[in-house]
Amino acid sequence: MSITEKNHSYHLLLILVLLPFVVHLAFYYNLPLNPDEAYYWTMSQELALSYYHHTGMVAWLLVPLNWLAQWYGGIDALSIRLYTTLLFVVSGLVLYYLLAKILDNDIGPAYNMTQQQKKKALLIFAYSLLLSPMALLAGSIWTHDTPLILFLSLSLLTFYNAYRLGLPNKDNFTKYLLFWALCGLMFGMSILSKYTTVLWGGAAFFYMLFSRQGRQHFMHCGPWIAALVVIICFLPIVIWNIAHDWVSLGFRFDHLTSDAKKPFEWRPNFDLTLGAIVLTLGLSLLFTMGRGLIKERSKATPHISWLLWQTLFPVAFFLIASAVNEVYFNWMIFSLFLCLMLFAIYAAIHSSQKSTKPTIPAKSTKEWGLKGHYAWQVFVSGILFVLVYADYNPVMTKRFFSYAEFGRELSTLQTAHPDAYLFGTSYQTHAVVSWTKKELQPYTFIDGHNNNYDYLSGKIPPNTDVLLFSYDPMEDSFAKYFDELIPLKAIELSHLGKSRTVIYSFLGTNNKFKQ
Repeated sequence: MSITEKNHSYHLLLILVLLPFVVHLAFYYNLPLNPDEAYYWTMSQELALSYYHHTGMVAWLLVPLNWLAQWYGGIDALSIRLYTTLLFVVSGLVLYYLLAKILDNDIGPAYNMTQQQKKKALLIFAYSLLLSPMALLAGSIWTHDTPLILFLSLSLLTFYNAYRLGLPNKDNFTKYLLFWALCGLMFGMSILSKYTTVLWGGAAFFYMLFSRQGRQHFMHCGPWIAALVVIICFLPIVIWNIAHDWVSLGFRFDHLTSDAKKPFEWRPNFDLTLGAIVLTLGLSLLFTMGRGLIKERSKATPHISWLLWQTLFPVAFFLIASAVNEVYFNWMIFSLFLCLMLFAIYAAIHSSQKSTKPTIPAKSTKEWGLKGHYAWQVFVSGILFVLVYADYNPVMTKRFFSYAEFGRELSTLQTAHPDAYLFGTSYQTHAVVSWTKKELQPYTFIDGHNNNYDYLSGKIPPNTDVLLFSYDPMEDSFAKYFDELIPLKAIELSHLGKSRTVIYSFLGTNNKFKQ
């Protein structure tokens, strides 16, 4: 009987479902929304096919919470964080199931692994995911990575099923089409979550290109059906950009081309990115992975090279990119979760076949490697607890007091202009509004990043006051996007860094904002 058919529900329920909620709840119980999270929440109240700075999935997945907010008259930040943890737990279950299938079908037979070793690999992965500081962040804070991790996990599982099914024949043709279509759908949802998804798609493409079986797949319709589904999924972004003068894709293209024209200059961001990888994964994990890749490369090539492509290709790309441009650590976080899978596989392969516990048996020279891995994860996660609360707790940071003061002035303006529309062009606006209201209730809000001039002209009634929150209205992106919408001179009513609060009266006769 395979391990996927065995009853491991008690381990699954405890390690991958119940304990993550306990750990994450302790992490964010008193944690308010950060500016980006509040920004995504307001985006979800003004749904669109896409947005100026962002793809749509990060807002679309918040729609169920919007329904709850309307039903119950509002929700708090804790509700959004619990929802984030729920989706992350689902992602963890998908990766757990994928690892179980790999062990049953590929790795186990290749290495003659016993059921105990397979179970040990699953438990090592489950505990690593539970204790990882990466999981602590990804399962607590609502970002683009929340839907990205979910849909990439599903796309990896569907790709594995489709690829392993083999070439089509009269017996499996229906299943063949279904698996590849599902693979395309999940990957398309990933692109709607974050543009950087193309790196994992590129990793799958190169893996197939450099393997004989993969090249045979290209001679049949499966991968091309998946590609067609991905294109269909991308259509909302294209349609939105057509309606908005290609402002979003144009912004991305201009950003990439401007970076390419810059002279090469070594930047400290590479050192920070590499340091963050080592810090979060730990030397024990990196050593175990490196030893496994070198020692077992002959056996591993036909069985887990596709997983290695998904892990190493995006990480290598971001590391190289970080030498010449700004790269954020969370962009590669999904591949780092896959590192936990590889670590679990190699740790189980080289462990005793007699132990069923998720630790190496006593008197083994490898015992400290696994224990050191767990200890390091707990240590870094503990530091993260301290840093996050030091950054966001209102008692310990001046920034929060500044936002609170800014919010009080907003309340005064709203009292004087109760029917005014809120026109926001910075994520700080959303944070201020959310913190001022205490609870996240639906309100009339127009996001300047996400709507063009014609859209706003039709949406705002004539002779309506507009409270405008703008992040440096003079910057180039706004000069291009709002050259007729935002006056170059503004009455500054409040100041927080570069943020300004100005009030305008909208005159419907000439579709202009007048100070």
